[in-house]
Amino acid sequence: MKQQHQDSEVTIGLDLGERRHRFCALDGRGEVVEEGSLLNDRASLARLTARYRGALAVMEAGTHSPWVSRYLEGLGLGSDCIQSAQGAGDLSA
Repeated sequence: MKQQHQDSEVTIGLDLGERRHRFCALDGRGEVVEEGSLLNDRASLARLTARYRGALAVMEAGTHSPWVSRYLEGLGLGSDCIQSAQGAGDLSA
């Protein structure tokens, strides 16, 4: 699993949807910093990531995850896509 950049301890979980995405940002202690929803477009993702420079974004592999992960990496975030079957093992580590 990828790690956050050294200057950030924030992890953003993304639940990607057809029209909207849900997100939850956690600090290094696992406390919720922010949660909400945003439109499925680049401008909305850019506004979210501007608040959490260097964070790690985690999402389930699916229809939108290839372009979203590439876009987030281009904005300077780390990103990791997981298969739902592998997720329980990754998240319990």
